Amino acid sequence: MSHDLAGRTATVAVAGGDESTATIVTFTNVLVSGYVEICKSQVTGAGLDGQSFSYTVQGAMGFAASANILVGSCSNPIYAPAGHVNITEGGPSAFVTSIATMPSDRLLDSDLADGTATYDDAFWRKRPDWTYGPDRPHPQ
Repeated sequence: MSHDLAGRTATVAVAGGDESTATIVTFTNVLVSGYVEICKSQVTGAGLDGQSFSYTVQGAMGFAASANILVGSCSNPIYAPAGHVNITEGGPSAFVTSIATMPSDRLLDSDLADGTATYDDAFWRKRPDWTYGPDRPHPQ
């Protein structure tokens, strides 16, 4: 009898009777997706030129991807379901000194010690940026 798409609700009339008079309600969804790029940078003097870092990306509906990125460059755009996306830098011990996103208000959570970030992939292309520095050098 009525529906609210934003609220994902429907109000229907259910007729009395057996299974042959069942009221059928169908919700149809469409996948909303976006892109993420992961960039790797270093502060002056970190000594990471030419090194590559591995990242895992996890998102809604079991989405998973990985990327290897050279210091000073970014991954290709990674097509991912919109929503919260978790990105983790691999390695024995990530000595990350900063994590940032563009736009900056999309960073939801980060953990420098673990080298992880959670950001909101709501129709934007973001570039989480991991930075190493002399005060927390990456182990060779």
